[in-house]
Amino acid sequence: MEAENHYKDIKHVIQLNSDKEYQCELCRPLDVRRDLTENINHLITKHDYKLLHIGPETKHANDSGSWHYTVAILGI
Repeated sequence: MEAENHYKDIKHVIQLNSDKEYQCELCRPLDVRRDLTENINHLITKHDYKLLHIGPETKHANDSGSWHYTVAILGI
């Protein structure tokens, strides 16, 4: 039995990051959001994106230590 490919119809992928504002590429310039959950919900409910991945990201700075963020990958 072959595994079903849930990603075969995905043609466009975007990455959201919890440390950055996101301006919806389909609604701009009207819709700038700062909260990652708002961004994810907006893309899913308004534009039918699918959540492909969500997880942690760590950025290392030379002398300043590390920062931890959440990254979400969505596709349509």
